Amino acid sequence: MTVQEIAAQGAAKRPPFNVSWHPSLMQYAAMYTEAANLCKNVEPCMLAAITNRESGGRNVIQAGTNLTTMLLGDGSRPGVGVCQITAGVDWTDLEHPKLQTFELWDPLSNITVAARFFLQPGLEQFPNNHRAAFDAFNLGGGGVQQEIARGIDRDTNTAGGNYGITVFTDWINFTAVSIGANVDWTSFHS
Repeated sequence: MTVQEIAAQGAAKRPPFNVSWHPSLMQYAAMYTEAANLCKNVEPCMLAAITNRESGGRNVIQAGTNLTTMLLGDGSRPGVGVCQITAGVDWTDLEHPKLQTFELWDPLSNITVAARFFLQPGLEQFPNNHRAAFDAFNLGGGGVQQEIARGIDRDTNTAGGNYGITVFTDWINFTAVSIGANVDWTSFHS
């Protein structure tokens, strides 16, 4: 199946993440499904791909964090949990005050916050461009809009300069495995 066919099957079937050769991600498979079910466009394999990119399935606080002040050496806020949600976000500024009740160390809460408040908005902002939505998870929707307006690759300012394409590739591969299909990348153009 082509990349586009796998993406369409993922949207239609929303398969549970089922990639047995990746046990560090499989431990959260039910959580990906539960969080995805709270969102219109989020798929479990998308959340697994984000988890893979962000932490490799480890429930961690970002390296270099001063645990006393919850700051990194450069003064920025660390990421927390399997999806590396920024611990320093002022949740009171968001239109979703219930976000304040989530315990970001809890994997289900972390994955749910990632799905509802970071990935879903990106998918809504970029409805026909999954890669841009994944870039927005890392860079924010405004940052991706600026890159598009400047005519530069959307990954230019993401972590590693390859965030969106890495998550996109994992999402397609994870979806293909989860539905029992092979993906043909030969006709894909990013």
